[in-house]
Amino acid sequence: MKPLNSAPYAPVAKPSDTPRRPLAVGGFYAARQPIFTCDGDVAGYELLCPRAPTDAPRGNAYRGAKTADAIGGAFLDLDLDELTSGRPAFISFTREMLLAGAYMLMPRNAVVVQLLGDVKPDDAVEHACEQLADAGYTLALDGFAWSPSYRYLLELASIVKVDARSQSPVRLDATAQRLAPYDVRLLASHIETAEVRATCAGLGYELFEGSYYMRPQMVMNRATLKSEELTMVRAMNVLRDERSTDADARAVFCADLGLSHKLLRMVSLAAREAAGGDSARHATQQTGRAELRKWLALLLVSSIAARGGGSRELVQRAVQRGRMCELLAGRTGQHCDSGSHFLVGLFSLLDALSGMPMPELLDAMELAPALREALVLRAGPYAPALVLVEAYEQAAWETVAQLARLSGRSAAEVGACYIQSLAWTRRRLLSLAAA
Repeated sequence: MKPLNSAPYAPVAKPSDTPRRPLAVGGFYAARQPIFTCDGDVAGYELLCPRAPTDAPRGNAYRGAKTADAIGGAFLDLDLDELTSGRPAFISFTREMLLAGAYMLMPRNAVVVQLLGDVKPDDAVEHACEQLADAGYTLALDGFAWSPSYRYLLELASIVKVDARSQSPVRLDATAQRLAPYDVRLLASHIETAEVRATCAGLGYELFEGSYYMRPQMVMNRATLKSEELTMVRAMNVLRDERSTDADARAVFCADLGLSHKLLRMVSLAAREAAGGDSARHATQQTGRAELRKWLALLLVSSIAARGGGSRELVQRAVQRGRMCELLAGRTGQHCDSGSHFLVGLFSLLDALSGMPMPELLDAMELAPALREALVLRAGPYAPALVLVEAYEQAAWETVAQLARLSGRSAAEVGACYIQSLAWTRRRLLSLAAA
């Protein structure tokens, strides 16, 4: 079986003096969609990019407007490592991109070239794929439907991607049987239910992608929050209350010294990273209430996810949502505080992380009414940022462009917030894991 290059899940901390590329260049941006193994680990991320600049007139085709250098350079400028947390990036290639050799501008162990289903396997395409494979790059056939004309490409490919949404179990099995003689891994896309995932796994599909991994599996008759989680909630509420004193906050933390020590260690690690080690103690001492509340929220989400069986990818996405909502709020000049936007984004996946209904969780947490309104109804002052983030994650580019314009920014600016939030999330999760 041809291997799929894959980095360990834990992100690798970069030296502070490592020069960083710009986060977005020329208005180019992308979202990512995780691809899972049978064990629930992340094998890589598919990068979803608009086929045409969202702000451009219709008909200005992406595939005709970009040269190979521009395409490769754009992905490099976005920093593949930040986009994919060190895992392979599955990037869709058109015929023009393939023949131009755009993949050669990216490291061979960092990219999987997905050949789009509408690319016909003629002599030129076969020759280009042969060169790609000889150069050590991984080839995937996207949107695959069996045809004898694909026989040679199947000899070169490592992955075949099949749309599980549009096929019956009988057809999925027939496709798997057709591909059995070839040395390829089957990737089932558009997995929307546990039943479809189980069917595909039973038929020999090894990789999975789809909305099923973001949907809550409700578990009844379980305590909503544990005692230590309730302590975190009480501490968050004290820090939120402008009428509370520092003595009130100290009293809550003194009631749970374990929580206090872990919180201090997390903040210290983050401060050391931000200050380069020289003034970490001072930075820790200067940590404000809003920042402490944010760290408590991260601890709470991590605890709920561990108990509810939420995947590490879901935790990462929840944290990334929180940071992106916070960044978007900071760029709008809205009267709503960015810290509350962070909580809305972070808590928006609590039901999926815990397996419990969102209203029950929020009842125990005593959140402010406006936050609850955003999380349950997607309404109120905190909702626009969350709705925009969700649209971006789903690569609903027209919706992203419309919502971005309503908030007075461009889709590329939203994309920059997305990339920044990914980098921030990796650093925070490293501190969380080390505490």
